[in-house]
Amino acid sequence: MKVWNALLLLVIVWIFPNEALRCPLGFIRHKHSCYWFSSMKGSFGEANAVCRYLKSHLAEINNRDEDEFVRGHIMRHAKSPYYLLGGSDLRLEGRFTWQGQVTPMVYQNWNPGQPSNYGGQENCMGIDKTMGYRWNDWPCQDQHNFVCEI
Repeated sequence: MKVWNALLLLVIVWIFPNEALRCPLGFIRHKHSCYWFSSMKGSFGEANAVCRYLKSHLAEINNRDEDEFVRGHIMRHAKSPYYLLGGSDLRLEGRFTWQGQVTPMVYQNWNPGQPSNYGGQENCMGIDKTMGYRWNDWPCQDQHNFVCEI
């Protein structure tokens, strides 16, 4: 009977995959997260609102593997040279954190010389094709494509 139960369990798992492993329509899975790469542009605030509407948040890049996935997808498939991510120094000037967090980012991939806070107005961040798809800071009101994450 134990063999039969084990076989039945394997069949159920194979036929009905774990719902937690599925991403919502339009999102792309990488490891334990799902990502949505927008085809629309918005400011940091507008991008946040769209991500929340999609029951997600602006992407947080926490390690090299995740960074390589997001950058690689953008390099291969994206139509825009710029994508907003969920980091800013709105809470404390010069200290970039992921949205809603107070601790500094552990992993970072800024382009050399960035963040620059050019003109004292660059408080939001994203990926910049002109900088080899490394991170750059921009004014939060600038309109860019964006990446949402669940």
